[in-house]
Amino acid sequence: MKPGAPSLSPLESSSLHNPYSRPFTDGQPPSGSYTSARMCRHYTLDNQITMENRNSGKRTGFHIGRHITIQKFADMVRADSIPRGRIIYAGEIQAEIQRDYESKGLKLESTEVLIDDATIIKYIDHPKVAKGAVIDKDRYDEVAQVINNPTHIYEDTNQKDIIYVGTQKYATGKILKVVIHPNFKRKGLTYNLAKSIGIVYEREMKHPQYRQIK
Repeated sequence: MKPGAPSLSPLESSSLHNPYSRPFTDGQPPSGSYTSARMCRHYTLDNQITMENRNSGKRTGFHIGRHITIQKFADMVRADSIPRGRIIYAGEIQAEIQRDYESKGLKLESTEVLIDDATIIKYIDHPKVAKGAVIDKDRYDEVAQVINNPTHIYEDTNQKDIIYVGTQKYATGKILKVVIHPNFKRKGLTYNLAKSIGIVYEREMKHPQYRQIK
């Protein structure tokens, strides 16, 4: 470990494989211009990931798990139920979303989709659990499937920000719904965040607020 490098948490040191992770480069900052979340692929320090704000050039420590499944991540987060800023790489944003987003005259800062511990924590003992509207605690790997290979994609036109929703079958008459916020901004960084996970009836996606793009 390099001098001054922080010790690894169980998340960073885990060898459990995330099937949607992408291999790192040689660990050295490459030449050229890279933006926000894309930086996490390049600026590494013994699995400590650093992201760089392209405007200020300021590097900020940002732990991103890449060799761990979303299920294992959720289990670890649920075990302490404390938001610590932990984030896991969940996959790549779909081409349909990128095309639709850019058709609005906007540009994605990266194609990577991340999910944070706060998203997992908010569903612990959530009032909607009793209604069957919260994902089962043992089915979080299906979130990655929705992000990387959704059956359908919609734009939620009822939101202030541009928001997309990926879905796939979850149970009879119900679907798993993952809400993705492109170019989400936090602490000077920009990335695509899977900010909400829910179980809804298929018929709910026929509401006029949802514009289907896949």
